[in-house]
Amino acid sequence: MKKLMILCALVALSLLQGCSRETLWPDYYVLWITAHVVDEQSNPIQGIYAYPEGFEFPGREGYTDYKGDVGANAHIVPVKSLNIIFEDVDGEYNGGVYERTVVDISDRLTPPTPRDKWGFCGSSFVEIGDVVMKSSVN
Repeated sequence: MKKLMILCALVALSLLQGCSRETLWPDYYVLWITAHVVDEQSNPIQGIYAYPEGFEFPGREGYTDYKGDVGANAHIVPVKSLNIIFEDVDGEYNGGVYERTVVDISDRLTPPTPRDKWGFCGSSFVEIGDVVMKSSVN
């Protein structure tokens, strides 16, 4: 019984040593974006979902409102290049079906900083401006 307890203690100790700080607190970076989404006639489009490629915004944050405006933030891992995807998720409800649009914001990202004790590595606020979406219906 004593040998079994010692063995269990050694296994537990080796597992605890394997839990590094990186495992407990992964790096994260805060990304804020704003954009104004319009159709080819400059009319605002409601119900377009904008999100960083490979990540999601929490809740309804990444959706355009009735004025075509979107403002959202997310915790993401630090990246050197990043695209923001604009997708029509409402389809006919917003007056048409629009093609997926990709905007590269890599050149507008603030470089990550050394991580702090909580894993925070910096942030970027990116104003994308007008995003023109083309109708996929001819």
